[in-house]
Amino acid sequence: MLTIKDNETGKELSFELLGNGILKAYDYACGWDVSFKKVNGQWVGHMNGGLFGYRNILKQLNKIR
Repeated sequence: MLTIKDNETGKELSFELLGNGILKAYDYACGWDVSFKKVNGQWVGHMNGGLFGYRNILKQLNKIR
């Protein structure tokens, strides 16, 4: 399990890598699932993951790869 915290927004997400290659987390503050998928070697927002509030999480994901 991977946990990433965005110090700017205070969001902290714990990710689970699914069998289909998607990283999935639950945002308890918003009450919804968030997911990211790899496209051409970069993580991009999938379900809610592309929303502006997750931009720093996405940046951190792409630093880790």
